[in-house]
Amino acid sequence: MTPQARKEIDKALYGSDGIIFSRWYLEPALRILENAKSKRVPVIFHVDDLLDSVPKSLGMNKYNYYSDPDMISRFRLILEMSDHVVCSTSALKDILAKRYLIRSIHQVPVHSLFSFDCYSKADLFSASRFKPYPVIGYMGSSSHIQDLDLVVDHLLDTMEKFPLLRFETCGVELPSRIREKFPSRTREVAGVNSYWEFRRHLKTLGWWLGLAPLCNSEFNSCKSDTKIVEYIQAGIPVLASSFGPYEDIPRIARCFDASDWRYKLENVLISCQYRRAIYDSCHDYCFSYKEFEKVIDFYRCLCA
Repeated sequence: MTPQARKEIDKALYGSDGIIFSRWYLEPALRILENAKSKRVPVIFHVDDLLDSVPKSLGMNKYNYYSDPDMISRFRLILEMSDHVVCSTSALKDILAKRYLIRSIHQVPVHSLFSFDCYSKADLFSASRFKPYPVIGYMGSSSHIQDLDLVVDHLLDTMEKFPLLRFETCGVELPSRIREKFPSRTREVAGVNSYWEFRRHLKTLGWWLGLAPLCNSEFNSCKSDTKIVEYIQAGIPVLASSFGPYEDIPRIARCFDASDWRYKLENVLISCQYRRAIYDSCHDYCFSYKEFEKVIDFYRCLCA
């Protein structure tokens, strides 16, 4: 952080209602936190992942970065020095509350805003938005490759049974087994850097179905269901693992085992009515995420 940036932050602290840290706990963060405390400015630390237990499966760069002893130490200090810690999920809140001496810990009421972008439910699911041939897709980053591996066998079986079916990924490499067996029926869509551009981009892909498999691990059990919200915002029906953030959501089409994945993948391809049903159900669930006023009121109360 440049000296000028520090000066601007210190200046902004005067008269501020509060200061919110989100995933930022490098060395300058501690000095800013101490400065805010000396001025009696409420400090809120927003946490959206189990950052003290990042697994190697997310990539060695991320693992080494978050597992550095100095990073772990600062993470603990900011958690315990903040006036309030805000977590994206109840599972994350429960684990952090057991591990650290946190003064006040909360779950944010809305963790992923759902924006309709002027589209109605009918517009989002309009037939004109889908490819004329069946396409199943998965979007994520390279750190999610193990999650995608969970459904590779099911996708191979389904593509064997449905010769017109194609599979695409966005932001992550195609599994080699699928690419090698069906080279003309697979595609890697390049990711985009801007999150808002990514949301617009996802709407243009025309996927009949989006996949949300998730490996069973402590880290994943604390994740939020943002992937579901992103698919639904793009007009894409979703099949998800029955684990972690998806486990307790009754309106999501969840898959419990291998046979369930195969059965539901086939149903999606056979029945437009089934695709519409699982989309509508998820859309109704995500509708509650549109109430961004809840987030504003929530933080206002914490800063009061």
